[in-house]
Amino acid sequence: MGVGTGGDGRLDLDELGSVIGEAGRADSTETLEDGVGRPSVSERLEDAGVLPWLRAHRPLVASLAVAACVGLVALAVHQANQPPPFDPRVVAAVEPVPVPERIIETAGGSWIADSDLVLARAVVSGVPTGDTVAVGGIVGPGLGASRGTAIRAASDGAEPAAVVWSAAATIDCASPRALSAEPEDFELALTRTDRWGRTSRSTVPLPDVSAAWADQVRRSCWTRAVRDGVTVGDLTARTDLARGTVTLGLVLANSAPLDLVAGSQPQQQDDRGVRVGQSFRVGLAAGLGAQTEVLMSVTSCADVAPPLVGVPQSAEPAGGAVALLPGIPLYVASPDRRFTTEVPLVLDAAQLDSVQRALDSVCAGAPEVDVRPVGAPVVQALGGPSDERQMRISLDVGLSSGRVTEVEVQGDAGLPTVFSARTVPSGPGPVEVVWRYACANTPAPPSVSVTTTDGSRTWPWRGLLDDEVIARAVLRGCSVQTAEALAGAGWPSRLLVRG
Repeated sequence: MGVGTGGDGRLDLDELGSVIGEAGRADSTETLEDGVGRPSVSERLEDAGVLPWLRAHRPLVASLAVAACVGLVALAVHQANQPPPFDPRVVAAVEPVPVPERIIETAGGSWIADSDLVLARAVVSGVPTGDTVAVGGIVGPGLGASRGTAIRAASDGAEPAAVVWSAAATIDCASPRALSAEPEDFELALTRTDRWGRTSRSTVPLPDVSAAWADQVRRSCWTRAVRDGVTVGDLTARTDLARGTVTLGLVLANSAPLDLVAGSQPQQQDDRGVRVGQSFRVGLAAGLGAQTEVLMSVTSCADVAPPLVGVPQSAEPAGGAVALLPGIPLYVASPDRRFTTEVPLVLDAAQLDSVQRALDSVCAGAPEVDVRPVGAPVVQALGGPSDERQMRISLDVGLSSGRVTEVEVQGDAGLPTVFSARTVPSGPGPVEVVWRYACANTPAPPSVSVTTTDGSRTWPWRGLLDDEVIARAVLRGCSVQTAEALAGAGWPSRLLVRG
């Protein structure tokens, strides 16, 4: 606002009053000490006693300053080295390595065929730098304990080494899915470890997707289920004295969760004097039973006894102890005949007694038989790729009663074709028989069967022609054979020199 003056240039008092009246109130924060006259921060710290205290404690202040600097640097380094958030994904390429079919590597390092262990091999490559990827084993239905072992690694220096892994697993049939396992059900277990020691686990499909894996697990678990599930309950024995046979009536039970087909196959056990014949197939539905018959023929009354079956003594892999016990060998198959196995039906005490009494009744009244060679055998060379020989032997067959109706000699098992010679005696005196064998294979003592009769019944008898006279004839006719070799094949070990 303008201020007026009088004509003489002096300020009019009235006008001065108006100026004073219109003046604004001064800011309360402004003092005369503001500006150049105001105290500085250092002066205030000096007046407060801070700076004198710092000057009096210079070493302490210096150490605190250094510690603060070190802490700031350590924090910066820690922040710089802090690992990134963990990514649990496993990055690797897994490719198959051929493994011999049904072959596993044992702890001792040897290789054997085995149905209770399975093996996969794979090469792991493409692992990012700083990471490691290991194969921990195999997972899937029907598998138990598993392990992974690094076999070898190879690298050209430019890329991380590609490692070949061997993964083995034991078959454990506790899983119900073991009986229906498919190839895609089996996976390799992988473990990834990054540069900071953090781990994660994952599984990938087995590189080898062939059906052999699943088939091996199914086959092993199927066999175990069948051998544990098929049993014999009631047993009856019916004899046919005219034919020299015993018919066994079996009541079978099937507790396995499988539909099966069962029956017997021809099996002869000369040392037991019996032959198990082939029977009709019978169906065994899961959880149910069935009745069947098995025919046994007596082949020798010299020492007749029920057949023996091999019973594993533990669930260990193949090659474990097997006990031979009296029983009936039953062959069981899946309905599609894809899987088969022999089930040893072990006889209990009552069943064993019933079968033995039936066999003894077939041989009741059989005469004692004594067979001896007479004179020197005649050997004829037949040639052929196995250098065959034919030996004519005169046998004196002594009986305690009755007469001989037939004599048969079985040919050497080393012959290209099975050969046996049967002779019907024409009268009293020695019986001439023919035995064929091969010099290229060490022949075992020939087996001779004698059938006797008393006019109303007939009885079989079987023995070995292991006389030294026959063994010496073999040595004379086969220059490639030795007495030691013949002794190893079952001939008398006291035969030491040619005669």
